[in-house]
This record gives sequence, structure tokens and C-alpha cells, in this order.
Amino acid sequence: MSAYSNIFEIKSKFDHFYNSDRKNKVVEISNNNGVVVFEKYDNRGALMLRGEAFNGKIHGRGIVFYKNGNVHCVMNYRDGELDGVAHGYYINGSLALEIFFKTGKAISGFYYKKSGRKASMTPSQLDRKTKDAL
Repeated sequence: MSAYSNIFEIKSKFDHFYNSDRKNKVVEISNNNGVVVFEKYDNRGALMLRGEAFNGKIHGRGIVFYKNGNVHCVMNYRDGELDGVAHGYYINGSLALEIFFKTGKAISGFYYKKSGRKASMTPSQLDRKTKDAL
């Protein structure tokens, strides 16, 4: 398994769980002034994701978890689009990458080797790492 699976694949699954599976499989855990916090669990009861929505769109922080409970990815949404920084993590919990988004488009990013060394991503690397896989 790759360090984090690709960000757009995770976003797609996250969006699907919220938009399509909401009635049967996503649990609303709070609703405060229109901001809904929701969670999705797998068949064994393990937390798969947690997110926030406002006015029917994902808005705020979205978190996806590995099966072992560690954080897989943390994404920020604005009106249903990735916006701000997204962090991907190795299964052991160490940071694998950070990608900066503006209204759904990846604009810059860094990746981290397992040694912890940080490296900038070129535009072509950024495109490949967000759309294919690391």
C-alpha cells in the first residue's frame, strides 16, 4: 500500500460517503448553527471518516482514517471543494505530504520521505502525486 493513496481518490470517496450514503451509513453527530459534523463507520464499527458540512456541501475539515485508527488524510473544504492545505500521513502516523489547494486546484506541495526529509514538488510532480499516486 502506498504512503497515503492519492488525494483526489480520497476526496472522491469522502464526497461519495457524504452525498450518496448519508441517509443509511453516515451518522450525524452534531448540528450547531447549520454546521453538521458527521462520521462514517465500517462494518466492524471502526471510524472511517469524520467531516463537516454547511448548507448541504462539505465545508470545513474532513478526516479519513486508516483501518488501524491512525489519520490517513486531513483535508480542508470550502463549499464542496478542496481549499487550503491537505495533509497525507504514512500508516505509522508520520507526515507524508502537504498539498495546498485553491478552489479545488492543487497549487503547491511538499512530500516527506520516511526519513522525515522535506522536498518541494514541481508542478508535474504535484499533478502526478495528487491525481495518480505517490
